[in-house]
Amino acid sequence: MFDESKCKRCGECFVRCHYVEYDQDRAVKEMEALIAGEPTEIVSLCATCIACNTYCPQDAHPFDLILQRQEETKAVQSPKGLALAQEWRDSPSEIVRGEPGRPVISLCVVDPLIPRMFEGRVYQGMTFLKGGDYFCHVGYCHMGLQSPIEPGVRQLVENLARVGTEEIVFFHDECFAAVKSVAPAYGINVPFRPVHIITYLRDYVRDHREEVRRLDLRAAYQQPCSSRYSMEKDPILDELFELIGVERVARKYDRQEALCCDAPLVGFGQRERAIESSARNIEDAKAHGAELMVFLCPMCTLRLRRPAREAGLRPIHLSNLVRLALGEQLPPETT
Repeated sequence: MFDESKCKRCGECFVRCHYVEYDQDRAVKEMEALIAGEPTEIVSLCATCIACNTYCPQDAHPFDLILQRQEETKAVQSPKGLALAQEWRDSPSEIVRGEPGRPVISLCVVDPLIPRMFEGRVYQGMTFLKGGDYFCHVGYCHMGLQSPIEPGVRQLVENLARVGTEEIVFFHDECFAAVKSVAPAYGINVPFRPVHIITYLRDYVRDHREEVRRLDLRAAYQQPCSSRYSMEKDPILDELFELIGVERVARKYDRQEALCCDAPLVGFGQRERAIESSARNIEDAKAHGAELMVFLCPMCTLRLRRPAREAGLRPIHLSNLVRLALGEQLPPETT
């Protein structure tokens, strides 16, 4: 949540933004107007990538204020996104029981998005949580809405707690953000230990080093926007890449400077801005010698896999990249 007492009105959050071109004076004026509740341009231009929260040197969370103003003013709206979110919330829920002693993994509602994703040794014997009961609600931030997030995250935590396990792996980055960062910010107690899928994959590879066939590939990583809530896992991803023999190319639009997949801009009806931004992203990956475009978020995968492939980059989900390094043959529909 935005903390006005921390904000120094320095403008750094908007000066560094890749979706606007503000000098410091303009950035300061926009922030002052946001705080005062006055009309601003930034609420309609924001791509909801959450980057300004990590740019802020005072940790004041300016994106949370933008999101509040977006909802108040209806500056951006995503009718298709809202319809899809409602469909996900209403989707049937299921617990697929696995073997005793194997981890529990929450799939939110992403299971159908990329077919046959959860096959192979990495997931064998796990207990899977699927469907609307495990929908994280954090994605409403990409629809210009803040109000559904707190009650949705509260219900999510209650549903997960009823599973009765001490630890849950989260496949979807937004779900991990919901229980690791968003819930505590709202004062919601989380009675289990959340584990990010990156950490789970890193630990699995560590424990099965003798099975790894180093891939010797160069990859551009498409960082999910919700990773901004938990940037501390980035070194774990670097270690995972090293373990499987993948070089994460050093490029402009990665880590703190990562670009969104721009699906929110499409939802807001700003398709031309989305196409331009995606082109910058993929050209940057190519210019720095990447052979692969590696995804973590399923929505990023769906939004960017075609333009990546057309640019000569092989699109692949991080989970499937690990499976390749373990010597598994992937079905064509998972690549």
